[in-house]
Amino acid sequence: GDLPATRVAALAFNTHEMVLLVAGWQLLVGGASRRRALPVAALYALSPEVAAHARLVMSEPPFLFFTLTALMLTELCARGRGGLAAAAGLGASVALAYFTRPVGAALAIA
Repeated sequence: GDLPATRVAALAFNTHEMVLLVAGWQLLVGGASRRRALPVAALYALSPEVAAHARLVMSEPPFLFFTLTALMLTELCARGRGGLAAAAGLGASVALAYFTRPVGAALAIA
């Protein structure tokens, strides 16, 4: 049958999280090779917990996506790169994380 839109959205968020892990690996780990990010992204993708979230209607996939995006944009801003676009994206990511789950307020405080 057809995939409900909520499952497709959760799968899309999970896919983007893997892309963020690989693309932002050097920012998060500090100069490490991107090839080292591939096993981490694979472990994430194959995690039973992540697969379970993709099957359920939960706020975990979008919240984690917005949180990872905020962490990477924080690193860019802290290093003086990215400019106004990174700062605006950071604000939007933090706001979206908060609106997805109230615990996202911890990002704003941090």
